[in-house]
Amino acid sequence: MTTTWQQRWDRSVCARTTYEMVPSVGSKIIFSKNRCIAISYARLLLKDTTLRAHQYHMGLAEMKVCECNQGVQDVYHFFFQCTCYKDARKQLLQSVQKSWSDAGCKGLLHWSVTLLLAPSYLGLFSSEQSHDILFATFDYIRQTGCRL
Repeated sequence: MTTTWQQRWDRSVCARTTYEMVPSVGSKIIFSKNRCIAISYARLLLKDTTLRAHQYHMGLAEMKVCECNQGVQDVYHFFFQCTCYKDARKQLLQSVQKSWSDAGCKGLLHWSVTLLLAPSYLGLFSSEQSHDILFATFDYIRQTGCRL
């Protein structure tokens, strides 16, 4: 059954953004116990958020530019660029950097949305380190107001 499910997931033309982050079926996805954060996390995985780039794509916003006026308000901007969340981001990046060091990884860390939303699928971290990264991501979402 899992093989058939995986084949369908591999061949599907829908949910390609989610597939890029979570290519394997049958794995348990961890959610925050906080309902608001869990919903925001699921929306980020599905690329169905209230961020302006997504709303613009759906015809629900007039522009893509973020409130900070520093770029297009998409998921990457939300996590890595928006000046509105620089303090929360600093804490998030420090937590992820610690997991990177704890994993014994050398060289520069390649920052990506997948790293923050689905670290276990990168194959770089232990289960505990992946959980630490996810919980740091959940905390970041909480600090930003979980309005995704």
